[in-house]
Amino acid sequence: MEPSQERLEKRRREDSGPIDGSEAEHSAPITRSTTVWYKDGNIVIQAGRVQFRFYKGILARSSTPFSDLFELPQPAGEPEVEDCPVLVIHDQPEDIEVMLQSLVDDSYDTRFPVSYKTVCSTIRMAHKYDMPTLRSKAIARLTMEFPDTLEGWDARAKGGGYARIGDVETTDALFALISLAHRYEIRRILPAAYYKCCSKMPELLKAAEPTVDIEKRVPFSALESCFKGRDILLESHVEANYSILEGLARPQGNVPDCMSRSDSCYTSWRNHGHEEGLWKSGREVKGLDMWEQWPLVLHLCETCRHYTEECLTHSRERTWENLPQYFDLGTWDDLKNRNY
Repeated sequence: MEPSQERLEKRRREDSGPIDGSEAEHSAPITRSTTVWYKDGNIVIQAGRVQFRFYKGILARSSTPFSDLFELPQPAGEPEVEDCPVLVIHDQPEDIEVMLQSLVDDSYDTRFPVSYKTVCSTIRMAHKYDMPTLRSKAIARLTMEFPDTLEGWDARAKGGGYARIGDVETTDALFALISLAHRYEIRRILPAAYYKCCSKMPELLKAAEPTVDIEKRVPFSALESCFKGRDILLESHVEANYSILEGLARPQGNVPDCMSRSDSCYTSWRNHGHEEGLWKSGREVKGLDMWEQWPLVLHLCETCRHYTEECLTHSRERTWENLPQYFDLGTWDDLKNRNY
């Protein structure tokens, strides 16, 4: 980690330069934040041309670099705003606003949804200023959206776990969060995120182009993993359905007490499977669909429906267990045991 003195440089407010060095920004007036300006605060943070009035104690308790900096003696003649020292830092005002609000505002708790840009800002600032609690909260939000357990996946699919990232279903959010996970080694969210990408392959190809903004650009290694994993998922999906079809066949099948006449359950699964494209690879990935999401089961007798439910349940459990390996990410244990 860089020394805090290099990260957080205290300067005279009138001499502070803009973040990008542009003359236009340098000449812009300094403004006060409308969201982070606490009258009882005792430190003014300036990012770009925006100032935030906050609390030294909270910053020192949350961040080692800030704590180290505040231990240094205050030079004489440093600028102040309303008797508060001014600390100039070289970050985007939007990122600093998110960081400071996240430290004190309950609406940033994981119980409430925020935008993906807010999550990205939180991770960036938590990493830069060594804020483990803030980082843990952001990662908890990410794992709610991209679970590392099948139970968590099912909770989101059933609506039992409402969105913690409000715009997470957009491609911009998905690709930006994948890029974020690679940059900051939050790899445990990647299997679920890659699985979602399998239905967005044309968009994913564009998101890996060099012309895409770095914050939203998907690494080429992720692109390769998604293509490989998608092929495996499609093939295993076809194999699972053929296995069910064989089980429904008479007389050698696994359901000797089928309640339908003749081979109607077998015929229904075969014919409707053709309509749904179950026997063809290259269609939509459905390996983690729950049994309730399969309309084909409505055409089966009660006995065959129960058999099919068991088969599909076991198939999706195997799919989930192997999901990281399909995408060349190791095992779930490898991902969960990573120290990040």
